[in-house]
Amino acid sequence: MDSPPDQIDCSALRLQRWRTANLAELVAASAASFDHLRPWMPWAQEMPSEDSTLPFLRGCEQQWAAGEAFQFAMRRPGDDAVVGSCGLMRRIGDGALEIGYWVHAAH
Repeated sequence: MDSPPDQIDCSALRLQRWRTANLAELVAASAASFDHLRPWMPWAQEMPSEDSTLPFLRGCEQQWAAGEAFQFAMRRPGDDAVVGSCGLMRRIGDGALEIGYWVHAAH
């Protein structure tokens, strides 16, 4: 399978590949949604910080390059606000992709 494009534009949402340059806005969005995410997301057991989030973003870049996973920021068109995160991961077997996502508590 080829990699998806770095950006996918829809009328109500834009998906943009996560990169390490997005560290501050990912930390801000996940921290603002922390109480909302904690019951459902294993990674949300401690308040997100730059130190805890940077390895995720580095992994996103490495997994994208290897074709293992494709992680996207979900952005609101117009102001580019991060409204969540979604991804496709090849961790459930040959020819299959797992879908993962979370949505900012305000959205």
